[in-house]
Amino acid sequence: GKVTKLIHRVHERLETLLAHGDSPRLLHGDLWSANIMCRRDESGRWKLAALIDPEMRFGHVEAELAYLDLFRTITPAFKQEYQKQ
Repeated sequence: GKVTKLIHRVHERLETLLAHGDSPRLLHGDLWSANIMCRRDESGRWKLAALIDPEMRFGHVEAELAYLDLFRTITPAFKQEYQKQ
């Protein structure tokens, strides 16, 4: 039926639809606030000191961002700054 034809058309174009310039890289794997350690620098600004409890895997940045978003670790300001990159 219609749905089967639509699925077939999407499947034929899947490679094009999912194409992007990012390549897999080593990720933390389950990044969220309890795995992030920060400390203040000499000027009093908070800086990333360490990432702990890694569940290392290769993947795309979006996987880490999804964990951060899921556990409400990042702020709207972080998202806005990330999207500028």
